[in-house]
Amino acid sequence: NVPSQVRFLFVEVDWDRAAWQKIMSKEGVAMVLESALRGLTGLELWTAKRIEALCRSTVAELGLSAKKVFQPLRVAVTGSSVSPPLFESIEALGRERSLDRLKGALDKLVVGDPD
Repeated sequence: NVPSQVRFLFVEVDWDRAAWQKIMSKEGVAMVLESALRGLTGLELWTAKRIEALCRSTVAELGLSAKKVFQPLRVAVTGSSVSPPLFESIEALGRERSLDRLKGALDKLVVGDPD
């Protein structure tokens, strides 16, 4: 339902435990988040189009499928494996909050616990 899918825009991220275990526990997720974080940090124009281009270049750079890059980004930013379109979600959330959530997810990966 729509309210639950856009909740991430209005509250602090609350990672869905099932989504975290299914997606964030896979090998290479930390590398994906680090690469995306590096690229997004340097992004001048924070638009869905630019965010998408950067994320797609991350896919090519890492030699992974789009799903293996986009799903961890979706969970990191929205807290769920189901959300409105990813790039528009990142744009709507804003630069600072998106980067903070990517850093937070990366920190949780290092610790190994999403809570």
